[in-house]
Amino acid sequence: MANLGGILTGLGIFAILMGLVQWKWPAPKGPRRSIRGFFREILWWPVAGFMSRITRPLFVGGALLLPAVALGRERFMDHMEHGAGPLKELPFALQLLIGLLCADFLGYWIHRLFHKSKRLWRLHAIHHSSKTVDWLAAARGHPIGTGLGTVLRVIPLFLMGLPLKAFAVYAPLFLIHGIVLHASVPWRFGPLRYVIASPAFHRFHHQKDLHVNFAGFFPIWDLIFRTYHLPAGEQPTEFGVKEDLPEGIFPLLAAPFRPWPEAAPAAPAKKP
Repeated sequence: MANLGGILTGLGIFAILMGLVQWKWPAPKGPRRSIRGFFREILWWPVAGFMSRITRPLFVGGALLLPAVALGRERFMDHMEHGAGPLKELPFALQLLIGLLCADFLGYWIHRLFHKSKRLWRLHAIHHSSKTVDWLAAARGHPIGTGLGTVLRVIPLFLMGLPLKAFAVYAPLFLIHGIVLHASVPWRFGPLRYVIASPAFHRFHHQKDLHVNFAGFFPIWDLIFRTYHLPAGEQPTEFGVKEDLPEGIFPLLAAPFRPWPEAAPAAPAKKP
């Protein structure tokens, strides 16, 4: 109960802070949430969080089973604690930096794959189904898609020799940055817009039928692979997906496994 109280207190403080941020920096033009929509969206946080706590360990644990058997218990535990290969000899700060770059590079291509593949899009479309993009929408997502995306990033990083403690640093970093990315504020980060993904950058990713800005942390990948889109003086105003998806949490969680219209084909990325 103490842990639950701490979590609820933390979420309450965070919600107040986000409210102050929203008051200081008014939202760009676009649809606003109704009171009913607010409470419906906020339910995604405990529901998605609880389900991800089940699916992520199952996915990652199952994927690590083979290397655990192949390496043996002692070597596997040493790898988990200290890393392996050339990375093991590097300072932890450098391990973190290399791992972060590799994680974001993998995340970019995994994200593009979830948009390109019709089957994976069915899972990812749940996240994009929100017609309002704000910090609340960061929690909306299918736990199977989230678990699969985690596995596709974690396993390559583990095999390249990254220690387990690095992932303990990345988890809160990506969580906090992901919430900021979805905040309904006009921030572009000025000259740093090409270095760190901003809310304005990510809002264009949620623009209906516009498949751009796949990077989670470093926009350099979108610049290199020509999917960067952040026109000056513009803001997207229409969010959501082409498919007619339900609005309730549990109908949305079931939607990928029911008949629904074919996903929209990926639009050609615009040049930077």
